[in-house]
Amino acid sequence: MVMFRLRLLFFQFVLASCVFAKNNVCKSFSDYWYHDLDKNENCTYNPDMYLDSPQILEKYFGKYEVHEIPTEDGYFVTTFRVPRNNSRGTILFRHIATSDAIIWLGFGKDSIAYYYWQRGYELWLTNTRGTDYSTKHVNLTINDYAFWNFSFHEIGIYDLRASLKYIYEFNNNTSPAIIANSMGCTEALIYASLFPEEAKKLCKIYILHAPPSSFQYSPLKFLGFYRRYWDYSAKEEKLGDIFRRNGTISRVMHSLCPKKPDLCITLFSAFGAGWSQHEPDPLLAPVMFMQNPRSLSTKALSHYAQSFISGKFTMFDYGEKNFEVYGRHEPPEYPVWKIVAPIYLVHSPADYLAPKGDTDDLYDKLTKSAKIYGRLVVEGMNHIDTFLAKLRNEKIHYKNTEVPGNSTEIYLTLTTQVASARTTAEDNFHTAVQR
Repeated sequence: MVMFRLRLLFFQFVLASCVFAKNNVCKSFSDYWYHDLDKNENCTYNPDMYLDSPQILEKYFGKYEVHEIPTEDGYFVTTFRVPRNNSRGTILFRHIATSDAIIWLGFGKDSIAYYYWQRGYELWLTNTRGTDYSTKHVNLTINDYAFWNFSFHEIGIYDLRASLKYIYEFNNNTSPAIIANSMGCTEALIYASLFPEEAKKLCKIYILHAPPSSFQYSPLKFLGFYRRYWDYSAKEEKLGDIFRRNGTISRVMHSLCPKKPDLCITLFSAFGAGWSQHEPDPLLAPVMFMQNPRSLSTKALSHYAQSFISGKFTMFDYGEKNFEVYGRHEPPEYPVWKIVAPIYLVHSPADYLAPKGDTDDLYDKLTKSAKIYGRLVVEGMNHIDTFLAKLRNEKIHYKNTEVPGNSTEIYLTLTTQVASARTTAEDNFHTAVQR
C-alpha cells in the first residue's frame, strides 16, 4: 500500500508539473521539471512542434511538390519533392518505423532534410504505405484489415522500387542517392538483395544509418518470444496497425512525452534505442515526441519479432504455409551477399536494434563492390541519435561551416581522429552522389 501511494504521488507530481505553459522546449532535461516553464529563462516556445510536413516544407523550403507514386500491388505512396536549382545531386530519404517524412523535416532549420538542402541537394521524402499521407489503395481503405497485410518486405520490393523508378525517370535517367534510417535500411537491403542489378542502376549509393537486419547479438532478443501472442491478438481483433495518430497510445505519448521527454527517452533507450546518456538534445526531443508516432503495420512488427527469435535476416515466416509460399519449410534468407550497389553503413556499438555484432556480420557478407566506400562506426550514439543527438551533424552528417574568406571549409571541432573520419566519409558521400 505504501509503495502504491508513493507511485501515485509521483505520477500526480508529473501531471501537476505538466501545466499548460506557452513555453514548450528547454535547454536541459531538468528544466522540464520546473513547475512553470514560462518563468524559466532556459525555456522558450517552438511553434514547429505543432506543424505537419507540408506546413514545415512551406515555412522553411518555400517551394515543394507532392507526387503520388503508384505501386505494383495497388498502393499510392505520397512523396514530397524539394527542388534545388543547379543541384549537386538528388537524395531520397527513407524514414524509420512509426514515423514518416516528418522525422527528416520536423526540426525546421535544425532538421536533416534542411541540412542537405542548404548544401545544394534536391530532396525526395517518402511516406511509406499506411502512414498519414499514404493511405490510398485502388480498392481498400485503412480501416480494412486487408489493407495492412504488408511488412517491410512489401515496402522494399514495391514502395521503394516504385519510388526509385519514378525518380529515375523524372530526373531524365539520373539516379539518386538514398539516406535511410532503421526500417528504411531494412527495406533498402531487401530491395538491393532481391533486385541487385536494378538496385545498382537506380541508386548511386545506399547510405544506411542504424541498419537492422538480423538480431543475433541484440540484448532485446527476449522480445521475440511475444510474437505468438502478438500475432494471435492481432488476428483475433483484426488489428492491422498500431500507433495511429488518433489512437490511445499516441494520445498518451503526446500528453506526457513532450512535457517530460527524459522519461520517454529512458523508456526508448531501455526497450530499443540503446543508451547514449550525453547525446539527446533537450530542445529537439519534445518536438519529436509531439510529431510522432505514425502508423506501423502489425505484420512488420511480427516480422521483426521473428528475427529476434531466429537471429537471421529472413523473409516472413508463414509457418505451415511456408511451403506453399516459398516451396520450402523455412523462410529463405535475404541474399545480401548478392548486393552489387554501393552500401555505406553508419552504426554505433551503443545501438540495441542494430547491434555491432549483427552489423559486422552484415558488412562481412557484402561483396567488395558493395563495400567500396567502407563504413562509419560512431561511438556513443543510439538508434535514434541520427536525428536527436546534439552532435548528430559533427558525428554523422559531417557539418560544414562557412568560414570567412574560405567558404565551405570543414569545421574541425572534434579530435583529429574523428575529424579525419568525418572528412573521409563526406568526401565519399559527395563523390558518390555527384558521379
